[in-house]
Amino acid sequence: MPEAKKEQTPPTETTPTLELGVTEPEEGVYDVYSNFININWTPHDVRIRFGQVVPSPPQKVAPNVTMVVEERVAVTLAWAEAKFLRDLLGQLVAKYEEKNGEIKIGQMFAL
Repeated sequence: MPEAKKEQTPPTETTPTLELGVTEPEEGVYDVYSNFININWTPHDVRIRFGQVVPSPPQKVAPNVTMVVEERVAVTLAWAEAKFLRDLLGQLVAKYEEKNGEIKIGQMFAL
């Protein structure tokens, strides 16, 4: 049985347009490093908090140093964007492992 063609709704004056392309603010993009992730959610969105594990106090580097997580940035996404990000990261990890071998996840990160 042939598939029915889906009709696309033509844009109207009230339809917002989206230009695809990446632009960067004049002052540059905020760049962070993260080796710690915490996620929480509501029925409306997902919040991902990125942090970095660092020694406390910062100057102390010794075998018995206390480590803390310094939060670097938090990103809140709509559920649809979270699902898109899941798929995008899944594809990226699969391609990376295809070329470089399996990424090992430590016991600390097991779900």
